[in-house]
Amino acid sequence: MSAVTVLVASAAVSAAVAATLLGLLLRYAAKRLPLDVPNARSLHERPVPRVGGVAILAGVAASVLAGLAPFGLALGLAVALAVLSFLDDLHRLLTGVRLAGHLAASAILAWYVLSPMNPLELSLIVLAIAWITNLYNFMDGIDGITGVETAVIGLGLLLLACPGACGVALDFSPPMLERLRDRFRAER
Repeated sequence: MSAVTVLVASAAVSAAVAATLLGLLLRYAAKRLPLDVPNARSLHERPVPRVGGVAILAGVAASVLAGLAPFGLALGLAVALAVLSFLDDLHRLLTGVRLAGHLAASAILAWYVLSPMNPLELSLIVLAIAWITNLYNFMDGIDGITGVETAVIGLGLLLLACPGACGVALDFSPPMLERLRDRFRAER
């Protein structure tokens, strides 16, 4: 199978699973889902379900499990952070606990991908990964911005034809577009 065929198949599997799961969750479990209720720091005005990340990870996981995307470690770390975030949604974890989880996941990923490397440079990269993860999570409160951002970045990477990045872009872009569509539907 050609690289382009694998990438397209990966995106299709990811999008189909994410869209299906998100639709099922919102249709049949909406009353039991945790809601993100706006507060003084929120950027959205109405309560919204906190399930988009579950559908996105399920879509990417399906692509990985089908052997279409070789991102096992990154997916494992994303699942660990998703569990941590879901627990935070339900029980309001201490900031230090969440930060420790983000720093640990960032350190594992950076060390695995970039070592051996100067410890100071590696530490700065770990901080940058944790920072962008938290920034992205914060921006998720702005209705639609993360969906648009992820889709644009994903399509940009695809256009640049970065062999390693294209798979990530195609796995995450379709589920984020589905979540974006759902967000705009909720606003009506």
